[in-house]
Parts: sequence; structure tokens; C-alpha cells
Amino acid sequence: MKNQLVASIAVLPLTVAGVMATSSAAKAFSSTQFSGGFGIDGLTSVTLTKDALDFNNEPFTPVALTTQEGVFAPFQTAQIQEVVSFSGDIYENPFLDFGTKNPFEVAMGDVGEITDGANVFILENAEYDIKQSGANISIDVALFGTFDISGETTKGAGNLTFQQNNMTVDEAWAILNSGGSIDDMALSGAVFTAVPEPATLLGLGLVGAALVGTRRRQNG
Repeated sequence: MKNQLVASIAVLPLTVAGVMATSSAAKAFSSTQFSGGFGIDGLTSVTLTKDALDFNNEPFTPVALTTQEGVFAPFQTAQIQEVVSFSGDIYENPFLDFGTKNPFEVAMGDVGEITDGANVFILENAEYDIKQSGANISIDVALFGTFDISGETTKGAGNLTFQQNNMTVDEAWAILNSGGSIDDMALSGAVFTAVPEPATLLGLGLVGAALVGTRRRQNG
């Protein structure tokens, strides 16, 4: 069954935004410097199981960054970790490792720059929920973590939305709870940005409705 991932990591607010605040820990890194965001393109064949989201990017599949702004402007590519786990507190990191080479140069084998761990997004928590939307469903994945760019850090949060047509929530959970998977999802877009510190991620009003109710439903 063909699925499409309609991805919008919805943060501060739900579209690309440079709404950021500095913390006392980021003394030399002003809000102007650590502002902006970016999109992602170039992922296909994403798979969802009950306990994991698999980008199926072995052995190495760089993604292209789009609409880069602010501190992310120099980066053109990123390596994304293959699996996001929903079953525990251990995550494959860095979730994103950024590089400045253009995607075509990286595709030809120049991969060292985006696997060096120098500029990264560290994933610290991931949860998902499935909701009905007319005759279709949306699978909302909330991501929380920390950006480490040029040695300075700030918290980050986001939301990915997978849309599956002609399926009910009960049908989706029946597939996942039986050990099955929803396959061949394609990434159509994503937006990342940062959240202010020391505010609590789940308590931020700026995150908006897309991050509300994304706690994983325990069905079956």
C-alpha cells in the first residue's frame, strides 16, 4: 500500500520561523545568531512499525536541506539516522549530522563532512499518535532534542505528520499491534527550528496545536 509522508515539523510556530530566545548558557551566541530553520528533501520508502520509524537509508543516504535560514544557512546536506525508536529512552544519535557540501557532491562519495558529529541535532524523545481525519488518518510524530551548532546548544522540538488515505485509526492500530508495518512512505517536506530555554518543551505555548496530543496511544 502506497503511503505518503506529509511532513511538517511544527515548531515555533508551525511554519518556518526564527522565533528563538537565548538562554544564560548561550552567552556568546545571540538570538540573532541562533535563529532560522531548514527543510529536508530526498527521503523515500519510510516504514512505520509499532515501536519504530525506519528511514531505510542504509548504508548511507544523505538528505538535501532546503529553505535554510539563520544559523543553518551554511548547511546543504545532512545524514539522518536510520531508526527512530518509540520503545525506550535510547536513541541512535546524532539524529541529524549537517554538512556544507551540496547534495550532488555528497552523492558522489564525499560523505565524511556530514558524518563528523560537528554540527548535529541530538534526539532525546520521540512519541507518536494516530488520528482520524475524514476518510484518512494522520500519524503525528513529536520529536524533542538539542541542536549543537558550532559548539553552542539550544533545545529543539518538532512534528512529523504521516498521512494515509482510506484507512481508519482502528485499521492502522490493528496492523501495528499485529506486528505489521505501514510501508513505502515518502518524505515530502520538513521544517526544523529551536525552542527557547529554559522553558519546558511540553509547556511551550509557541509550539502550537500540532504538538498537542502527540503522546503515543496505547492501543491493543
